[in-house]
Amino acid sequence: MLRLVSAFHHYISSLEPGIKEFARGVRSYWGIENKLHWILDVQLMCSMEFLTQLISKYREYIRDPEGSAPEIMDMFFVRDNIEQILKNHDSAKNMSPEPHRQIIELDDELWYKINVFLEIIGSHVLQNARTKLNVPRKRWWWFIDELTSKKVASNW
Repeated sequence: MLRLVSAFHHYISSLEPGIKEFARGVRSYWGIENKLHWILDVQLMCSMEFLTQLISKYREYIRDPEGSAPEIMDMFFVRDNIEQILKNHDSAKNMSPEPHRQIIELDDELWYKINVFLEIIGSHVLQNARTKLNVPRKRWWWFIDELTSKKVASNW
């Protein structure tokens, strides 16, 4: 069965408003992604293979936190896609426990390195993105700036 899937791409930029500069930036971004073979494919969106790829990409971000703010934002979008597949995809209900175990382990690593990621992205950038995207609170990874103080308090 073929399902219609739509995707939204959000960009954060310090460029002054101008369609040519914006378009060049978007093309440049996707050029890099395509060179890395991270091609969005409708058929993959509806398969567990895509979930495996997303988990792998999430793992890369978590294990190498020396990125930039856009990379951290992409990590959050990857985690959003993982959540979406687990919530809505029919085959996710019947999958082995291994992907769930991997996601839990990676989430634990994110939690352990929360201050590193927050230092890279910055609280102000994160708050602005969250507001613009209207992120629900159940997607806790978007709220690491608020969770950091709770983590410190819980360690005492």
